[in-house]
Amino acid sequence: MVEIIALNCPNCGASIPDTSKVCSHCGTRVVLSDDRKKLVLAGILCQKCGFDNKEHNRFCCNCGEKLFYRCPACNQEIELNSVYCPLCGSKIDHVKEQMEMEIKKRELMKKLSPYKYIK
Repeated sequence: MVEIIALNCPNCGASIPDTSKVCSHCGTRVVLSDDRKKLVLAGILCQKCGFDNKEHNRFCCNCGEKLFYRCPACNQEIELNSVYCPLCGSKIDHVKEQMEMEIKKRELMKKLSPYKYIK
């Protein structure tokens, strides 16, 4: 007999069965980790809007935000929440800071875009 264990959703923290493929509370796609002790995201959550994207997506399907960036040392594609490049080991904090500034700049431009200059 198979024993079903309740685990927590990695996105919202709700308790769901370890056999779940989708959280019944927030809709996040999940899979059982390799050690079978926790549920992990099956896709990639957008850091801007929280949308659960498929693993192969490079941009968010909901808002168009980048889901990956490139290591400045080796050009390897890296997840946005990485601190070190998995290929060359370079620390990439400065890239995160640049991306955060770029996001803030875009948000500011969106706020200002409805306003047109009067000639």
